[in-house]
Order: sequence, then structure tokens, then C-alpha cells
Amino acid sequence: MASQVEKDRAYTRHRLPKEWTLDASKLAFTVDDVLDAKECSQLIQMADASGWKPSPMAPLQTGLRARFDDDAWARTIYERLRPFCPPVHKRRRLVGVTPTFRFVKYPEGASVAPHPDTSGGDKHTPVKEPNASLFTILLYLNEGYEGCETCLLPSPKSAPPPANPRDDVFPEVCYKRGIPVKPKRGMALVFEHDILHACPPLTKGVKLVIRVDLCYAREDIDGVKLKDEFRDSTLSKGAFSKFAKGLKKKSTVADKIKAQLEQDAIKRKARDQPRCSRALALEASPAFVDSVCIVTGASAGIGAEFARQYAALGWDVALTARREDRLAELAKELEEKHGIKAICIAQDLARANAVDKILAALSEQGRHVDALVNNAGYGQPGTFFNTSWKTQADFVRVLYTAPLELAHKVLPGMAERKYGRIINVASLAGYAAGSAGHTLYASVKAGLIKFSESLNAECETMEDADIHCTALCPGFTWSEFHDVNGTREDANKMPKWMWMEAAPVVKAGIDAVNKGQPVVVPGLANKGIAVLTRILPEPVGRAMVRSQSRRYRRMD
Repeated sequence: MASQVEKDRAYTRHRLPKEWTLDASKLAFTVDDVLDAKECSQLIQMADASGWKPSPMAPLQTGLRARFDDDAWARTIYERLRPFCPPVHKRRRLVGVTPTFRFVKYPEGASVAPHPDTSGGDKHTPVKEPNASLFTILLYLNEGYEGCETCLLPSPKSAPPPANPRDDVFPEVCYKRGIPVKPKRGMALVFEHDILHACPPLTKGVKLVIRVDLCYAREDIDGVKLKDEFRDSTLSKGAFSKFAKGLKKKSTVADKIKAQLEQDAIKRKARDQPRCSRALALEASPAFVDSVCIVTGASAGIGAEFARQYAALGWDVALTARREDRLAELAKELEEKHGIKAICIAQDLARANAVDKILAALSEQGRHVDALVNNAGYGQPGTFFNTSWKTQADFVRVLYTAPLELAHKVLPGMAERKYGRIINVASLAGYAAGSAGHTLYASVKAGLIKFSESLNAECETMEDADIHCTALCPGFTWSEFHDVNGTREDANKMPKWMWMEAAPVVKAGIDAVNKGQPVVVPGLANKGIAVLTRILPEPVGRAMVRSQSRRYRRMD
């Protein structure tokens, strides 16, 4: 197989107007130079060798068809498109490209009627692997023809009715309102199956195109098997063939498409409502190539675990903390294990300009922030009156002011893209009564909880936006926190049932923010403690905290 010419591939998102689709987050994009000229010629020769046959999709689609399976070519296409594709979609992980290559040769006069695609093809185009094909990939193999450009179209119900009801002007109206994608040799057009599309007649030459599908796992991200969706995520079983045959009847094209789409919308709504109504990870992110998740305090503990779990979901991550050597070590681990990009930004959030420097570093690399984890923090031993104001002010800045500033400065971009996730790592201490020592810790964490609740409520008022903010309130979690505070020896004497590992704590935070949950307390024991703090009389709560605080609060 010929080697790919090394060059930057141009990514272009084709933005569909809101009124076009049932879901404003529908994704369609092109990537230039996925194949070079030599590779296109090779593929055409392989199609010629396999033999051309009349299209079984007539009258929906005319022209000649060829088909063969090739795992090596599928892997090549996948590796070149993978950086531009959503790593998680409809709760499924991206796994590859279908090895079935379906070639179509359009002669002069050939066209394609408006239609959605099926998941995995129909009986004429079987798929080897039982995974979910959620996106169509069209690879254009030649140039020098005119017409027959691929048009992304609005749904029938969004098109104005014809002046004469007996005239079916739907295709003409759609072409006028649609998005034409001018093919270029070696270019790939990728779009979700249920986006309506068509091609007007070819006026000159011959057009050659390949269709393959972008596949996602049969199980969701939690490992739960999803029944039969891999064959049929957009249309009912066998509906594609029925749809094509229906075009032969006297009913208008618009009527047939409209009826099918409405039926499918009802089925999809009923299926997705229990667990998939909200976007997960990058499902609704408008651009996947330059999206990034910022994790503050990423050099160890909960912050490092957040970076690992977001990287496992396919996110590029921006790691920030004071210890650059730790960040570099973690970045190398994540890039090697998950194939993502990890950006290291060494900054001390106690400095007034740290937030601006972090965001400027990302802006210089053409990155935007679609997820933010405000995790940086530490405990400040001693009492309020025997600690300098600068020390206390730095503490408040790192744990409270900087998180608020970061959230305030990334939110406009999230609002513009209508997608965002903000997790503020608070603490179970935010629920408890105040104690002597570490004076500001509980008050700062309580402030983060209330801020997260308020910000999430404001985000809920944004029309058509999928932006959520969550306060994660862990209890005792195994990390370097107690080593830094000098309370490790005392903390180790506490019962094991009070402790949690970082991994389930972080997972609880990510799951909660994806569900739009403003506050989450991970772990049954911690949940029980949080409930007790609410129902116990205040004097009793204060007495309990006073009796135990010396075990984990240093006064000197």
C-alpha cells in the first residue's frame, strides 16, 4: 500500500442550522487529503478487478456498484480520520472503520434522491463486525466531473410547502437550502447517518466514491451491552429497502421521508430517554480536534486520576500544577497509553496572572476548553490568627478565587459552542461544622458547593446548551494531601471504611457532571455523613467535630 504524503489535513465542520434536525448537535465535517492520488488510483483498480454491477438501490440511487472487504485499508483510513472523530458517541467508544468498502460509479445523468443512511447497511451491504456504525464516511476518488456534489439537506418538515400541493418540489427546495459539499480527490465527508443527504444529477464525466462507516463499540462506556442497535440506529429493521421501494409509488418523496423520520424520532426518543438524554463526554462537542480538558493540580492524587479518566474517554488534556517534572511524567504516560495529546502548563495559581497564562498557552496552540476540573488545593495548618495574611490570601486564591476565575473565562466559549463541563473539587468538609485549625478550608469548600449549584442552575437556563457544573465532595481519599499537611500518621489511625481510592471518586464526579447533577458525594459512608450533618442539632454537630478535629487538623 502506498504511503500517505505527510501534510496537515484540513478539517472543516459543516454547521447544520438548528431547525434542520431533531438534535442541534448533529455532526458533519470534511477532512482533506485522507488519500493521495496514488492511493485513489490503487483503490479504483481494486474496484475494477472486483467487478461492477447495477446498483440495487434504484431508484433511490443509480449508477454501478463494486464491493470488497479489506482490513488493511480499513485500518489506514481509520488512523487518518481518528484525530478528527468523536472518541465517544451515544455512550459508545470509537473502535474503527468497517472493512467493507462499497464503491459507487456515477455516469452522466446519475443522481441520488434525498435520504438518510442506515446503520451498517442493508442486506446488499453486510458488515463483518457487529459494532455500531453511527457515521457515514464518503471518500472521493477522482476529479474532473461536474455536478453530483453531495448536499446535506434539511428535513422535509422544515421545507416550505409547494405553491401547488400536487407538485412535489421538495428536492429542488432542499438543494436551494442545503449545504453542498464540493468533492475533492482524496477528501472524506463524515456525517451522522440520519442527516438527510442527496446528489443532483451528474452533468459531465464520471464520479467515483467509496462508502465506509465509522464504528463504535456494541457496549456502552460502562460495559453494558446494547441490543441490536448496531444494525439499526436510525431506521427500523428493513426500513431502508422499504423506503427505496416506496419511491416507486405515487406518494411524494417528501411524504415518504417525513413519515419515516417522524416514526424514527418517536422510537429514538423513547429509547434514549432513560440513560442517553444528555451528551456524554464529547458526544455533543462541536469540534473535536482542538477541544481540551483542563485539570488543575494534576501532578498527583485526584487531579492525576481526573487526567487519566478523561484521557481514557479520548479527551486531550491540559495538565497544570507547580511541579513540571510530575506533569511531564504524567503527560508521557497518557499519550503512550491513550493516544491523546497532553499539554503541560506549569503554573502556581497563587499568582494573580496564573489563570491568564494558562489560557494564553492554550490559545497559542489553537485550543479551546470544553471541560474544566478545578482540583488544585491543599490544607493550611495552623490557626487564623497565627498565620500571615499573605499565606491565607494565597490559600483563598488557589482554592476559591482561581477556580471561579477559570470558570468565568472559559464559560463564554462553552456557551458559544453550546457544550461544557465544569467540575469543582469541593469536600465533605463543606457540609460539616467549622473546626479549630485549617480555618478557611471548610468555608472555602462550602463556598465552592454553593457556587457550583448556582452556576449549574444558570447553565440550565441557557437555551439548547449542554453545559453543566458539579461540586464533587469527597471524604477521605488516598492521596498526598495528608502527607503535605503533616497529618498522615494520625489519618492512618482512622477506620479503613472511611477511606476511598481516587478512581471511584473521580468517576462519580464525571458521571455526575454528564448527568447535570450540581453536587455529588461519592461513597456510601460519605453520603451517610453528609446526611447526618443535616439532621443533627448544630450543637451536637459542633461537639462531634471538636472532638475529632485534632486527628486531621493541625493547630501548629
